[in-house]
Amino acid sequence: MAKYIIRDAGGAVVNTIVAGKEFVEAHFPGVWELVIEPNIPPPVLALSKQLIVDRFTVAEWIAFSDPAAVGAVRKAYAMFGTHQGDVHPDDALISKIFSTLVQNNVLANAARAKTIMAPDINE
Repeated sequence: MAKYIIRDAGGAVVNTIVAGKEFVEAHFPGVWELVIEPNIPPPVLALSKQLIVDRFTVAEWIAFSDPAAVGAVRKAYAMFGTHQGDVHPDDALISKIFSTLVQNNVLANAARAKTIMAPDINE
């Protein structure tokens, strides 16, 4: 199925339909034109920081937010805390934070980090 415009004898558009090519060829011979839709990528959905926090398991969140944590994990937690606004999955700072969490075994692997950051229109 595709989108087609139908023209009258003078070339003016009289209708726009969604149909198969065979249909428009049979019913509108010589007066149809395929509409080329622009290929617009879907928007990247931002996530609230609270939604991200809610996706951590209890054990992951404790390991991430533990005041006794040292080094890279503590620094990653501080960076996450100072991040302003919604979080975009392609944000370089957020990517660095989640890489640190994987490298320091707070998160099991990169797939787990992607699960936490995955946009979900149902939430």
